[in-house]
Amino acid sequence: MKVFNKFLAIIFSVLLAIISLITLFMALGWTTPLDYLNSAFSSFNLRWIIGITSVVILIAALNLFFVNFVSHPVTHTKIDQNDQGEISITLPAVEALVKKAAFQIKGVREVKPVIKCTPEGIAIFMRTGMQPGTVIPQSAQELQAAVKAYLEQTAGLQVVETKVLITNVSSQENKSRVD
Repeated sequence: MKVFNKFLAIIFSVLLAIISLITLFMALGWTTPLDYLNSAFSSFNLRWIIGITSVVILIAALNLFFVNFVSHPVTHTKIDQNDQGEISITLPAVEALVKKAAFQIKGVREVKPVIKCTPEGIAIFMRTGMQPGTVIPQSAQELQAAVKAYLEQTAGLQVVETKVLITNVSSQENKSRVD
């Protein structure tokens, strides 16, 4: 589909250049295009052809607009490229590995990782809940180091950044309240 969109972009660029040149010449006094447009719009059949062509061009333009401005989420990251082909891992799999590594750290109660793929590797942002009595700075540093080492060792990923945000410090997962 990318080839089709590139083709449309080339066609639109050429059409825009031609329209710009004609408009420039009309501004300098060339009236033939205006005479042609007047005669074209006076004929019923030519108006239909111009209308249908305009609708097709509008649909193609809207397609180009939406394809270029709608972001496509990254669902996997490349681990390795070898003679047999490419090895990739999905982001949900990376999230599961992050959780596994995080729960090995004493004091970590919950982890909600967000993975971002960058050209240099992956960046990990973890929203974390800790148990009371945990030395938070020390546990957070251990968490960062453990997650990075675990992902680099088990999945072969290049971890460029790990951020930890402590969102909760409590001893219970969810409190059910009965009135």
